[in-house]
Amino acid sequence: MMSTDTAHTTRPPIAWERIATALPANQADTLMQLARTASTYGATLYLVGGAARSVFDGQAITDLDIAISHISPAIVTALAQAVGGRVAQHDQFATR
Repeated sequence: MMSTDTAHTTRPPIAWERIATALPANQADTLMQLARTASTYGATLYLVGGAARSVFDGQAITDLDIAISHISPAIVTALAQAVGGRVAQHDQFATR
């Protein structure tokens, strides 16, 4: 989990140090930007799946899987804009 409450906006929790060292610098920066953006909407960003396992196993992260505590079209759009991405909606899966 990447805590994004205001107490951790300038200094993330210890787990962040493990995550940051397992990622190339540009990906760590992107992940932190996503966490900060989510926090402006009161949401928490979580690192999940293989990426989370890799951090705790001391392995390099090869892909980023994230989950967000609550989601809305506004949060999705803000996250995409924060990192220069775009939103792709997949109607068959009811996802954005």
